[in-house]
Amino acid sequence: MGYDFEGYKRLTHRFRQGWASEDEHEHVGRFRVLNVRHQAPSDHEAEYGSGGQSFITVRAPRAVSADIVAQVLRDNFATGCRCEHDCCGHTSSYPGTPVRVKQRRWVVPVQLRQNI
Repeated sequence: MGYDFEGYKRLTHRFRQGWASEDEHEHVGRFRVLNVRHQAPSDHEAEYGSGGQSFITVRAPRAVSADIVAQVLRDNFATGCRCEHDCCGHTSSYPGTPVRVKQRRWVVPVQLRQNI
């Protein structure tokens, strides 16, 4: 099930999340998503637009510091829409603090929210 993605460290923060690709970035290396586990929201949470939470297990490249890996993972799994109005229905993702579970293996909790 895994897939690879190229990790980039965000060097500038001039733009909001929907336009983060316009900032300057530095290539860090190739990361691999090993597993994604999704936890559905409770009925109460779903009423307020929660899409639940995902736990993404990732293998980081060799010889990259823990601080940089954590930053790359947070930046990679954060998403937001560019809509000019509320209640568009798009899902935004908000990553929590990545947790190192082995030398190169990390788990990233990602909260999902719908704009309703």
